[in-house]
Amino acid sequence: MTIFFRGEVGDIQSWGISTIGNVQGFLSLGHRVMIDPMNQYGCIPENVKACINRRYGMYDVFIRQGLAKHMQELVGVDRSLVKISLSCWDSSLVDESTTTIHNSYADGILALSSFTKQAFLDAGVTIPIHVGGQGYDDTLFKPPESFYNTEVVFLTVGVAQGRKGTNILIRAFEKALGDVKGTKLIIKSNSWGDLKDYGIKVKNIEKIYEEYSRKQMAELYASSDCFVLPTEGDSFALPGLEAMATGLPLIITGFGGPCDYCTDETGYRIRYKLKDAGYLPGHQAIPDEEHLAELLYYVFTHINEAREKGEVGAKKAREYWTWRDDARRNEKFLLDLINRKRA
Repeated sequence: MTIFFRGEVGDIQSWGISTIGNVQGFLSLGHRVMIDPMNQYGCIPENVKACINRRYGMYDVFIRQGLAKHMQELVGVDRSLVKISLSCWDSSLVDESTTTIHNSYADGILALSSFTKQAFLDAGVTIPIHVGGQGYDDTLFKPPESFYNTEVVFLTVGVAQGRKGTNILIRAFEKALGDVKGTKLIIKSNSWGDLKDYGIKVKNIEKIYEEYSRKQMAELYASSDCFVLPTEGDSFALPGLEAMATGLPLIITGFGGPCDYCTDETGYRIRYKLKDAGYLPGHQAIPDEEHLAELLYYVFTHINEAREKGEVGAKKAREYWTWRDDARRNEKFLLDLINRKRA
């Protein structure tokens, strides 16, 4: 199978990281990939870099990774190719124009989560949808062999902005564990989110406002004890999966894509209320700040129970979520579509 893959590529943003993972997964199965990069940043592995603008005579599949607005490009793609939308969506319902574009011009959708798949189905999308396109690098993200902190370290990773629940997390941590000895919260953002805008009243909250390499991120997860993300809406939230693979228990809003991996076995779901998404159709979540504070305190005082959930999560990640495992499932979906188109 020869794949034309259009999207971002690099190791410091989730989209670019997922391109690297998807491409390496397909390459490991013996498929050929050409990357048409919409944006490049950070470090790119040599085997992926070799795919950038590498031309082949013919292609079987065209994959467009990106937002709904990018899928209009499918209109001009050769009809002989299987055209795939690799899409994220951060609310419970896809808009009407996106539905029309997909039904008219795409052959299939790789939805990042069951949540995203349902958002397409509820909007009236009728083409085949497969949950895939997300995974983790099992050579990097794995539980440390013997490391335990002398304090309980909570970690959140994501752009420090409203949808990620940064303000809610700060308030909840201050209420539950502010200046409590033996614990701290690390907020890891990047160049998209300015942490200086957030007022912090306690000394045991640490801010990291810089880009990290994949190795640095693996070390950060491994030096933490619990991953927290009070998201209002995410198609998947890749940092949560990487944290789980490293053996961290999870505290994540019980809404959206992270529910595919954050379960009662692997962590704790934050209660929420629904709200109109506003900038998107459908709903997003309002995480329950009081419940989040309760969960933070509970994990701090029941860390051994939480670590057991982390061990379960790491095992589930190894068994299902590696990029190669994801590629195998995606391969079957794509080959079925190719056979259907050529029948």
